[in-house]
Amino acid sequence: MTTTDPLDVAPLAVAVLSLLAERDMHPYEMIQTLRARREDQWVKLRPASLYHKVDGLVARGLAEVVGTERDGNRPPRTTYRLTDAGRELLVAWISSAITVVENPYFSFSLALGELEA
Repeated sequence: MTTTDPLDVAPLAVAVLSLLAERDMHPYEMIQTLRARREDQWVKLRPASLYHKVDGLVARGLAEVVGTERDGNRPPRTTYRLTDAGRELLVAWISSAITVVENPYFSFSLALGELEA
């Protein structure tokens, strides 16, 4: 299930979809990657929000669980992958954000940053 207007997708969801377009990841790795790339300048990045956003993407069929593993006494880590519907929405969002610049600081900059996806 996707939204009819790709620009209605939250920036954090776009960032997560873009990461999953690169490879399967768990949320902690997503957080670390976004921070390392300094994408937290473009999206509001809070760990609890990211975990919640990933759950929402799974519920909407845009991402899916690959598996869960546990390393020693660390908490289990669930790894996610992008679905075909998630990839379609990501491509539609990037295309829309590049062609319709309403808030150039937010959407356009993020779309350029995620263009390689």
